[in-house]
Amino acid sequence: MNNERLKKWALISEIVGGIAVVASLVFLIFEINHNTSESQLNTQAIEISVYQDLISNIMSLNESIIEKGDFAEIVAKANDGERTLTEVEMIRYGSHLMNLLRHGLFSI
Repeated sequence: MNNERLKKWALISEIVGGIAVVASLVFLIFEINHNTSESQLNTQAIEISVYQDLISNIMSLNESIIEKGDFAEIVAKANDGERTLTEVEMIRYGSHLMNLLRHGLFSI
């Protein structure tokens, strides 16, 4: 009789253990999904931050052309093709082009 009782408890223990394993696997699946979603959101936040910095830099480059009339004239001369730039103007315009290249905006 004692032996049967032990077998009954052993069977109950196995069932409870199996249920516990399945429950812990389900919990792990939910945690992995949550962590994956969180990682994707963090990546998107970093991408947005970098994009905003890039836009800010582009705006400052554009402001330098708009606000400084002499530089706008240099850009117009360079795009004209008929007028030639002085050495100082070529250096300033070249620096501007290098900034555009660094920010991936150079287009012909």
